[in-house]
Amino acid sequence: MDGHHFLESKRNFCSSFKIDNVRNTQLYRTLTHEFGHYKQYLEVVEKPGNEEEDFEEWDKRHEKYLKIPSVEKEAYAHRYADELLKKLIEKKIIPFDQILDEGR
Repeated sequence: MDGHHFLESKRNFCSSFKIDNVRNTQLYRTLTHEFGHYKQYLEVVEKPGNEEEDFEEWDKRHEKYLKIPSVEKEAYAHRYADELLKKLIEKKIIPFDQILDEGR
């Protein structure tokens, strides 16, 4: 995926990474996936609350979030990332050109 090539030997796996492939993985997969985790957290913990509630109510929602199985959290984040990626591509927001710092 994303053009990463791995070579298997008897003892390990080796790879030489290309900047464009790493950039694609970080920006268009990992980052959107992590946004998905944050979105789920907001939906379960933060959005149901209000300014007048006490800490105990927030804490109950937080505990509920922590009890969501990892498989479910990962599935949510993956779905969110796929949907976000699709929307960003349709709107021609991504992919965008790399910004190079010529001084570095």
